[in-house]
Amino acid sequence: MKRMLKNLGVTLAALLVALALCEIILWAMKIDNPQFWRPDPRLGMRLRAGVEGWQTREGRAYVRINSKGLRNEERALEKPRDVYRIAVLGDSSVESLQVDLKDTFPYLLGQKLSECRFQAGKRIEVINFGVAGFGTAQEYVLLETEAGAYRPDLVMLAFSYGSDLRNNSRVLETERMRPFFVLDAAGRLVLDESFSESDEFKRRTAPWRTLAWDIAGHSRLLRLLNFLRVSMEARAAGEGGAAAGLESGVDDAFLAPPKNQAWRDAWTITEAIILKMDDLTSRIGGKLMLVGLSMGIQVHPDPGFRAALEKKLGVGDLFYPDTRLAEFARKHDIRALMPAAEMQRFAETHRAFLHGFKNANLGSGHWNEAGHRLAAEIISRDLCANPLWVKPALQPAPRG
Repeated sequence: MKRMLKNLGVTLAALLVALALCEIILWAMKIDNPQFWRPDPRLGMRLRAGVEGWQTREGRAYVRINSKGLRNEERALEKPRDVYRIAVLGDSSVESLQVDLKDTFPYLLGQKLSECRFQAGKRIEVINFGVAGFGTAQEYVLLETEAGAYRPDLVMLAFSYGSDLRNNSRVLETERMRPFFVLDAAGRLVLDESFSESDEFKRRTAPWRTLAWDIAGHSRLLRLLNFLRVSMEARAAGEGGAAAGLESGVDDAFLAPPKNQAWRDAWTITEAIILKMDDLTSRIGGKLMLVGLSMGIQVHPDPGFRAALEKKLGVGDLFYPDTRLAEFARKHDIRALMPAAEMQRFAETHRAFLHGFKNANLGSGHWNEAGHRLAAEIISRDLCANPLWVKPALQPAPRG
């Protein structure tokens, strides 16, 4: 028995030494896979306050999440009188974990607006409310419950064509642990938050899981093992491959007029949420600006590559969603900017990839530093050229 206990002790000691060596090696090589997100009963998912570490899956950046759960510098909730505040809502394209904070378009936007004296006598604060996987419904709930409390003067809704439409549809979206807006019999939007009462969500938020994540938060090895597990599950589920010539997790149906009821409903619900957000923004004293975010294929520097996909999909160009959203915004007097066409011209002229990284596929995925820089330039130029944009007053109905 003594010999058995001794052997067991030696084995455990060797195991602890091996684990410690693995931790040291991972720290030395700056290999890290922090769990940046946590389940949330209102939003489905949100960033973990205070977490930090290296993101290396796509691009490479050291990421810090502030005390309020935002990928942003610390900001006071109460807005100082000399501050003009912009809240940027969006998904992972706004969250921008792929690049350093100073290279993200919300951060650069604040600098460029200050340089052009966008609001004379005011300091510009741009607050990044982006969260990976968010759709427009979650962004509305976030504005209503949290972002609106910062009293933004301008709410910038950054729309991701390749995912937002699907995210907004309870029929098309496979990740159901999120709030959805649905249409009732009268065609009115109704918020469905029933996910928080589901067995699956309760499993995700069980106390033992929360404790396990707290423990894993202090171990790079455990975070790496979890990353590998999630990657294998995604591959087994068929989510690792490209979709219709685009990229993983991206639909192609958004590039053409909807061909079935599910996609027609997705557009209808999405446009209704945007109108609802415009109304909410007005009620909190701000203005809404809709910005369409480019997809990698839209701004690919090779025109032959784009033409091949247009032919494959049977579309005349790759800007159907930009055109549709711009027309929708014009019809409802919402300020809008669709920079993809200009970004395409820049990419083709300079033979530059605006999406993708050396450790991931160039031409797809999220904006790289060049993409963020160009987007900030285009958006700031539009705002600086027309800083006092006023929503046109509705014309009274003619007397008859």
